[in-house]
Formats: sequence, structure tokens, C-alpha cells
Amino acid sequence: WRIASSPPSTPHAIASTVDVFLSGQGLSHQDVAAVAIGVSGILDISGQVTQSTFLPQLEGMMPTDVLRGIPAERVTWGNDVDLAALGEATYGAAKGERDVLYVRFGTNFNTGLLLDGEIRQGHHGVAGEYGNLFGKGTRIEAQGVGYAPVLIALSHLVDPDILVISADAKERPSTFISELVREAERYWPT
Repeated sequence: WRIASSPPSTPHAIASTVDVFLSGQGLSHQDVAAVAIGVSGILDISGQVTQSTFLPQLEGMMPTDVLRGIPAERVTWGNDVDLAALGEATYGAAKGERDVLYVRFGTNFNTGLLLDGEIRQGHHGVAGEYGNLFGKGTRIEAQGVGYAPVLIALSHLVDPDILVISADAKERPSTFISELVREAERYWPT
């Protein structure tokens, strides 16, 4: 199942959302086989949230702090864009690819990187976390052309099998993506 709701804004709200969902299904915490939560922000190697521009209430927390009733080995959480990259490599546009550069344009610009099929966060968990450099509410450049050099530099640095670009239609018009793709194709290695 996937809980379709707006993201809860506090650790208590996350736990309550899960509890309400389970109760509505007639299930308990012990019935849960697995839970995955994508967090907007930076997580260290242990999984602790070290910075979250949009949910600063999660800073310093571990997944077990939020979902106390579910056995820790059944709870996975990670950076939302890293998990999206993993999802694309498992079920989506990059299915079957081992080296994937996933680029997400929404309010911010962030990337997820898989190398040899594994999420790469970097030593401090900040790999690809460009959006956090700008701060909450900061609007980044609206034109796709300005991002093409950054994407080409990233793609040349990691040389992925595939570059997957995702954009929120509410945040980015279709012209943004078409301009970005047109510019990126000029330099993409063939």
C-alpha cells in the first residue's frame, strides 16, 4: 500500500498517519512487513537526519524515533530523491540499469545517484543535495537552459548508463523540460 496524503509535518504526525492507516486496514504494527519513507533533506550514513530545509523538525531523528511500534529492521528511510532514483532503476525509466543519475526539479534541484545498483550518498550524505544550498522558499532559475551545463558536468563526472529527469508539472512548465533536454542532448555522450 501507499499512503496517499500530503506529507505529515512532524514526527508525531508521521507516526499518527501510519497508525490511522494501519487501523483502517485492521492491521497492527506487527503486521507490517516493511515501511519506506522518503525524507526531504540530508541523512548521514547511519540514517539520522542532519538537515531538512522543509521539515527541520526531523533533524537529529532516526526512523525508529518516528515509527516506534514497527520493528526497526522493517523500517527504511532515506533521502526522497535517492529513493526515487532507486525506484526508477527498479520499476521505472531506468529499469535494469546499474549506473543512474536521477535529477529532480521541483521547488529545488536535487539528484540521486546509483552506482553499481547502489545508492551513493557520499561520505557526509550530501551528494546531490543542491537544493539545500539555496534554503527554504528560494526560487531557483526557471529556465532549463541554465541547468544543462550542470547536468552535463554531473553526467561526465559519473558517466551513468542513463540520465532520468523528473519535474513537478506544477513547479516547472513543459517548456522547461524541453529546453533542458534540447541543451543536454547537444553534449550528451553517444
